[in-house]
Amino acid sequence: MAASLPCCPKIGMVLGSYLLAFFLRNYLPGWSFALGSGLVMGSAGLFPLRGLYRYDLPQFPFRLMGSSIPELGSAIQASPTLNPLFASVIIPFILVALLLGHPQWRWFAVGSSLGVAACLGASAMLSASVLWLGSGAIAQTFLLVNAVLCFGLAYLAAKAETV
Repeated sequence: MAASLPCCPKIGMVLGSYLLAFFLRNYLPGWSFALGSGLVMGSAGLFPLRGLYRYDLPQFPFRLMGSSIPELGSAIQASPTLNPLFASVIIPFILVALLLGHPQWRWFAVGSSLGVAACLGASAMLSASVLWLGSGAIAQTFLLVNAVLCFGLAYLAAKAETV
């Protein structure tokens, strides 16, 4: 169940996104708030908020804020399976296309691309359940290919600054 992964895999996703950022350290300007928040929001989101249950409050905002970018579709649908429109390179590509010209927020787009790559890679290894694709080898291949594409997108967006 990708939408309700426990705490340890979520922490692993965040650490994985920082590891991917470490691999691109020659192209990154240093650690900034925008890059760090992109890494966290792309990989695990504010996952402790998913566990907050208050009697009279609706749970939808907590599910939404506690989801990473690939899990947003499953948070909206309240389903444990990943939506292939959100769990792909589409949203990081849109973020990079929109924020590439901004000097600060381009690093949020780079960080979110790396975070999505880490989340998709971990989801492929732990629980590859994708809407319309099932939970077998096709879903794992889809998630791994999109994780590699997200890493390549982050590499190209970060390299564009140094050229």
